[in-house]
Amino acid sequence: MNCKLLLAIGLSFALKVSATAGDEPQKSSSLNDTIIFSPIPDSKVLIIGPDMREMQRYTKLDSIKVLFLGDLKTAKEQHTYPEGSRLTHYFVHPNGKRRIKAESADYQEPEVDLEAEKRSMSLELPPFAFLLHDLESEIDCEIYLKDPAQISLLESVSFTDAVKSLGENKKSMRKFSRIDLEKEGSSWKQKFESGNDLDYLEVTPSFGFGMIGGAWSPIIGANMSLRFTNKYGIPFLRTGLAMYGRMLADYSHKEFSNFNKVVEYEMNVMLNVAGRKASKPSWFGLQGGFYSAEKNTSLRGAFKAGFICEGFGSFNYGVDIIKLKNNQTLLGLSLRFPF
Repeated sequence: MNCKLLLAIGLSFALKVSATAGDEPQKSSSLNDTIIFSPIPDSKVLIIGPDMREMQRYTKLDSIKVLFLGDLKTAKEQHTYPEGSRLTHYFVHPNGKRRIKAESADYQEPEVDLEAEKRSMSLELPPFAFLLHDLESEIDCEIYLKDPAQISLLESVSFTDAVKSLGENKKSMRKFSRIDLEKEGSSWKQKFESGNDLDYLEVTPSFGFGMIGGAWSPIIGANMSLRFTNKYGIPFLRTGLAMYGRMLADYSHKEFSNFNKVVEYEMNVMLNVAGRKASKPSWFGLQGGFYSAEKNTSLRGAFKAGFICEGFGSFNYGVDIIKLKNNQTLLGLSLRFPF
């Protein structure tokens, strides 16, 4: 019966996980992947998308570039394109419609974008920008030139070949969010790689209350865990050890008696089910361990196994099946508040 109850509670946790996972996606350009290369002197091209492997399989870079160059030439001939524009956007919709939006040469920014300035200076971007947006794939191609007249020189350069040069280097694409390419002869080579992955150890104290069988008690303890992060610095796997103390007692005639100090030692492993780019991790996993008790009761040397759920509110939840020395089983519940 306890096993069925544990399974039911575990399924309810799983349903809660699926309902809330990804509720808080982090809207940040730092969570995009970027490929950078210079196809001609005094230029830089940035290919930006949600996933490096998806970008490596993307085949529309050159076709969108050709469409842009043709539409830009037409706009110039019809005198609808402002000469000297430092920022040009080109949008390609899935229905086939295309649009150019360009700022005039005397356009004044309403306010300074510090993040954009920092990015431009860090990447040493030339001043004239042509930003190509594929609205279907969410992959952008940003072209930066020292002289806007250089744009015509890009017609004979294959951007797809540069991106395809990553080949099947799955390790680099999985580990790094930015890869810089450099032309060596007729081929492209990886020049620079970077990511924000950083594994770290943390200790989290907590207190709360729990139940073993039908007996409720306060809980206090700490969890030491090792967090593994992805290339965006978002944790995806967590494993650790924990120790919690309880004080069990009998209650009758409005008095507590027969106090028994119980310590549980636990090992757990959890996955971040909120998504690889979520701003706040939500953990769901398995835990197991054993109990020691001050008094020689059936809890001394008992084992436990169950589910653990963290990051879905103020409390961390745990549900266990406890196997006593006499082979009986009890249900264990815990609600812990980390601080």
